[in-house]
Amino acid sequence: MPFDPERDIVPASLTYELPNVALVASQHVPSKTPQDFIAWAKTRDQVTYGSPGVGTSPHLSGALFVSATSPRHPRFYLPGHAR
Repeated sequence: MPFDPERDIVPASLTYELPNVALVASQHVPSKTPQDFIAWAKTRDQVTYGSPGVGTSPHLSGALFVSATSPRHPRFYLPGHAR
């Protein structure tokens, strides 16, 4: 190639931004803030979260949250999705 794509091509603008994180805890979870929830989750053997399917934006947001905060979270599927 006559150019280096990593060096010569730069983004011109942000196409879109879609914040897609909703942290909703059960009434049985003793946390009031995301920081409290993360601290609580780290004391548990497991904390579950759900998404409508693999590769959906809620699934990827959940995976990003888990990787950023390090609690152990297995995913469960909501009824009616395609596996």
